[in-house]
Formats: sequence, structure tokens, C-alpha cells
Amino acid sequence: ITVTSSPGGAYSNWWCSVCNADLALSIAMTTCSTILSCGLTPLNMLLYSYCAYGERLNFNFLKLVQPVLIAAVAIGCGLMMSRLYPKSRWIWNIVGNVCGVLLIALNVFVSSNDHPVWGKEPKFY
Repeated sequence: ITVTSSPGGAYSNWWCSVCNADLALSIAMTTCSTILSCGLTPLNMLLYSYCAYGERLNFNFLKLVQPVLIAAVAIGCGLMMSRLYPKSRWIWNIVGNVCGVLLIALNVFVSSNDHPVWGKEPKFY
């Protein structure tokens, strides 16, 4: 339920950067959805759990909002660094793209320890 209640945007930002799309618009939309998710994610979780299971969930609000706040702070720091050091933007763009590819590769290999992706039967794909 948490995954379906949470906003996305990291891959969108990465693809916009790689494909030379409107990255500023993508980051602005991700920032807005991240900030709004501080209140809407718990609301969606309560609504969906009540509709699906007929009961309210008891969850720690701080643990739910903490990753969202970390993302908002990271976006703010990135915008501040971009404004303070505009000539080094291209370096950070390359570093960000390399890190994005490495995170995708890491996700494939590390998160698949119990049930590796390459161990699935062909009909899975």
C-alpha cells in the first residue's frame, strides 16, 4: 500500500537529464509531489487500508515522512549548489547520470539476493 501511495520522480528526472528534456520542469514537478506527499501519503494509506481491509492502520508518521523530508532537503541543496556554482553544473550532471546507472545496476544485483531476477522462469518476463 505504501508504494502505491507514494510519489515517484527519480527515474523521470534521470531520463530527462539523459535525453536532454526539460529537466527543470521534471525537478519542479518532483519537488511539488514530494512536498505534497508529506500529508497525502498517510491520508492515502489510511484510505486504502480502510477500503481494502476495513480497518485503520497504526503507523509511525515520522518514519513515513522522514524519507520524503530527506528528498526535499536534497532537492533544495541541489538547487542551491546549482545557483552558487553555475559553471560546474555540467560536471554534476555527468556525476548524476553515472550514479543513476550505478544505482540501477546495484538495485538489480543487491535487491535480488533472495529471488534473483536471472533465476526466474521465462514466463515471468
